[in-house]
Amino acid sequence: MFSNWRVISSCVLVLSALSACTARDAERLFVSDLMIGEQPAPDAVVRDIETSDVAYVPVESPMKEGRKQFARGNYGLAEKHFRHVTEARPDNVDAWIALGATYDHMRRFDLSKKAYHTAVKLVGPSPEILNNMGYSLLLQGRLVEARKRLFAALEMQPDNPHIQANIELLREGVVRAQRHRAS
Repeated sequence: MFSNWRVISSCVLVLSALSACTARDAERLFVSDLMIGEQPAPDAVVRDIETSDVAYVPVESPMKEGRKQFARGNYGLAEKHFRHVTEARPDNVDAWIALGATYDHMRRFDLSKKAYHTAVKLVGPSPEILNNMGYSLLLQGRLVEARKRLFAALEMQPDNPHIQANIELLREGVVRAQRHRAS
């Protein structure tokens, strides 16, 4: 009776250990660890990881998912995906811009500023980055600084409808601020 339970419990332990492994890793685990009882050298483990069959998830997938979540208004999930891309590929300007826009919607202006400045360090002050920075400043009520960024972006791309829309928002904000001061 005890021997049957011992066999069953041993099988359960081995199967649970192998369930997280690929077939190739399961063979290696069984042969090297269970039968021989020796642990591989650390550099051998690194080589095994580098040549393993584990699928690589391209950075485009988190970007697509981040954009989808951003469009749905799920800014926390969007931030998670964009941040993942920036951590995996710190040179991905689109991810930094998207991350900054996401932080703006989360009203985390300190983090959006850092994201936009990182993007500027990578490619310089592009119209898209300046527009986003201007919009961020507009959301913060910093109209004078927003105007500088938005008009700098407009100089670079006068026909950009996003920049024009943000300048219209700026004008409405200035009008509201003037009315507020007058009353």
